[in-house]
Amino acid sequence: MNSINFFLVEENLDILKKYYEIANNNKCDLIKISSSHITANLNIKGDNKLLFTTIPYDEGWNIKIDGKKRKPVMLFNCLMAIPVYQGDSELEMKYIPKGFVLGILISILSLILLTANILFLKFKTDN
Repeated sequence: MNSINFFLVEENLDILKKYYEIANNNKCDLIKISSSHITANLNIKGDNKLLFTTIPYDEGWNIKIDGKKRKPVMLFNCLMAIPVYQGDSELEMKYIPKGFVLGILISILSLILLTANILFLKFKTDN
């Protein structure tokens, strides 16, 4: 005979209301969203908060708040959060995958070498 495991969970409505009020009082108005760039205006009430995102944590994110670089924090061993402070501020997030710049440089160098090789072979066959 097969057995089925199941769990019953009950939410504490008072705690949910408390966290809803906290989230509702701290605003994050998104201005621009693309696959590699996010800009938002923040209005945070209270000190030492984390802006929780559903973005997977990756070291390729360059994060600035009011032009000052911030280091993201890994939550739940996979998601990204950003330390934010009280008041109005502008958040800017840009994503450049690890190895992207090196890959671009290698591609440019390869193109230069290929072009030089073609020109050399053309010059050699002309003479």
